[in-house]
Amino acid sequence: MACRCWRTSTTPQAIEGAAPIKVNAVGAVRWNAAFAYLDPARARPNLTIMADTLVDRLHLERSRAKGVLVRVGGREVEVAADLVVMAAGAYGSPAVLLRSGLGPAGELSAVSIEVRGELPGVGRNLVDHPSLDMRLRPSASLLEATAALYAAGPARAQSVIRAKSRHCAVDRSDLHVVLGSLSRTPTNPPSPRGSGCLTSLCAR
Repeated sequence: MACRCWRTSTTPQAIEGAAPIKVNAVGAVRWNAAFAYLDPARARPNLTIMADTLVDRLHLERSRAKGVLVRVGGREVEVAADLVVMAAGAYGSPAVLLRSGLGPAGELSAVSIEVRGELPGVGRNLVDHPSLDMRLRPSASLLEATAALYAAGPARAQSVIRAKSRHCAVDRSDLHVVLGSLSRTPTNPPSPRGSGCLTSLCAR
């Protein structure tokens, strides 16, 4: 889900404003990479899917990856490949690279990992935003007022309130209060409490 704010000619660098929310969805179903790319290719004869398998590290020959070492069923197995694509996500990719000896040399040596490539940026600059979610029960008048909107199909609305703690710099914000609607859809049926509002407090 992403949102790009509308900007005016007088504030071309503005990061505040209003904008439509872009959601990777087909109908009422949120799609991930597996739905969009893996499912259509499952029947290909040149594709093997290894479930319940942990990628441990790259098999490196000099400066080139020739495969990966994985753990499956308690055993270490090497999977050879002419081309290796690292796509383990923001958390997984740095971990695989570090276990492979690619990263800050001092930190790798400190945990007895052989340095195969000095890459100081690996494992750095990750910005996380832990959050606390609260689901609020809507009032009867709110449900009545939005009944027609929900009946027309999936409805989503979201607003973000920027705030800051006393630890934050003057020109920054480190707290976001996110207000979002919970609509009734085929994959999100109404709960005993009904549709409502999801409130998240995100800390940076």
